Amino acid sequence: CWTNHHSIVEYKDQWYLFYHHNDYSPNFDKNRSVRVDSLFFNSDGTIRKVSPTLRG
Repeated sequence: CWTNHHSIVEYKDQWYLFYHHNDYSPNFDKNRSVRVDSLFFNSDGTIRKVSPTLRG
């Protein structure tokens, strides 16, 4: 998906990345599904790379 509207939220001591994707409607980019994946941090405080999933 070409858009980058996202949000990072902490909830009950866990961090989450909320975003959207259009993989369910690849021929029409206005239909998007909401996704959420957990964020994890490295020991130096940087965010580990997030790979988009279908779990959230």
